[in-house]
Formats: sequence, C-alpha cells, structure tokens
Amino acid sequence: MAESMNNQITQLADLLRQSQRAVVFIGLGISAASGPPKFRKPYMIIQFGDFISSEDIRREFWRTQFSGGGLDWSHLEPNKEHMAVAELVKLGKVSSVFTQSVDNFHRRSGVPDDRLIEYHGNSAYAACVDCWKRYELTEVRAIFEPNETLLVCSDCGGIINIAMIFFCQDIPEEVKRLEKQEAMACD
Repeated sequence: MAESMNNQITQLADLLRQSQRAVVFIGLGISAASGPPKFRKPYMIIQFGDFISSEDIRREFWRTQFSGGGLDWSHLEPNKEHMAVAELVKLGKVSSVFTQSVDNFHRRSGVPDDRLIEYHGNSAYAACVDCWKRYELTEVRAIFEPNETLLVCSDCGGIINIAMIFFCQDIPEEVKRLEKQEAMACD
C-alpha cells in the first residue's frame, strides 16, 4: 500500500515538473488535518429557498453564527497540503485552484485571489445573494446584534448571506465558466 502511494506521488511530481499550466481541483478533505468539524450541524442544512423566504430562519442563522456555533474557523490554521498548493501557484506551475472548501484556508495559505475559485463560496465573509457585493462579518454583526436587524445590500437591496452556497442554491455561472475555461487551458 505504501509503495503504491509512493509511486503515485512520484508520478504526480513528474507530471507537475513537465507541466507548464496545471489546475488544482480540491475537495473538502484537504482541510481535515486543520481541524474543522467533519459533520454538518443542523443549522447548516438550510435550504436556500427557506433562507430567502423566511426572516426568522435568517435571524436564527445569524444568531447561531455570532453566538460561537457558526462557521468561524479563523482560530484554525492552513495545513501543509494547503501550503503545498500555494507553493505550486507561487512557482507558476498552477494557474488556478478550484476548491469546494469554504474555510478560507487556501487564501490564508497564500493562494492569490485571482488564482482561487471557491466553488462553494467562503464562510469568512458575507455577500448579497443577488449582486454578490461583499460584506465583512464584523459589519453584519454590528448591525445584527443590537436588535437582530438583518442587513440588506446597499447596492441592490438584496438579502445578505454568508458568502457560501446553501443546499439547493445554484453555483454561480461565472464559477462554472471559469472552471471550464481553466480545465480546457491546462496541460
């Protein structure tokens, strides 16, 4: 088993050495060694339509988020796998990194914003569900906590959500376009 793994690692290293433009697609498992929970908390299994249609559900979501039961992983650190991916980008071997992780570890490990495509979004900030204008969680919290006022987008009046994809919410078309473009351009 170990010999087979070593062979696979050697083959991957050879491919990367020969490559001029690689693309990295990473699942949620890369973050396991950093320590975020491996399970979904009940409040995380919110249907997007329910979040949009119910102020009560949105208030409960933000109440949980800001009470310490939410998605704040800022106390955890990117692991050696995140750092290795960032190094490949820095060396010019990797043109883009697509990740399903929402934990912000790739960005914190040094992958530049223009090379990082977060397929399911990012839990480290909030965004309008309509125009995707970014809002910092501290701003959302400052408005929400005194009397549970829900922030609305200053640009379009849309609903503000944590900047990640919920169940039954579509992946943004721009992300799908970039995925196809980058996959077709890699060697």
